[in-house]
Amino acid sequence: MTSIRRISFAAIAATLALGVVSAAQAGEKSKYSPQPHGIPLVTSNSVTANNIAAGTGNTATQGVFADQSGAQGWYGKKGPSAGGITSNSTNATNLAAGYKNHASQDVMTRQSGSPGALTLNRVDALNMAVGEHNFASQRVMADQR
Repeated sequence: MTSIRRISFAAIAATLALGVVSAAQAGEKSKYSPQPHGIPLVTSNSVTANNIAAGTGNTATQGVFADQSGAQGWYGKKGPSAGGITSNSTNATNLAAGYKNHASQDVMTRQSGSPGALTLNRVDALNMAVGEHNFASQRVMADQR
């Protein structure tokens, strides 16, 4: 993740926190106010894996294991609060190109979100054998909740 995205997510979280504090200070009830023992959080997890065998007679093997989950919320006097929005993303590319190349990739990912909050899970897997006598094999296992 680039530093620009990190700054953007931090800015969103800070803006949400300031808006909640401002509404509470004004004595207004906001429908966006969090429970008194926690504030909403944004969790963004991303994994990118590229496995390429190119040229003549090359072999590339790659194993990717990712466990992505959202924030569990904060605990207070009345129990745990819901976590915030979670975005999980896994991108896997496996490519054998040229002549007599072999590319093999295993991708295993478990993606889950915060309890009681919006969760967006995504797995993209591209497997290609281009050229003569190439072999590309890819196994993808995903558990999304």
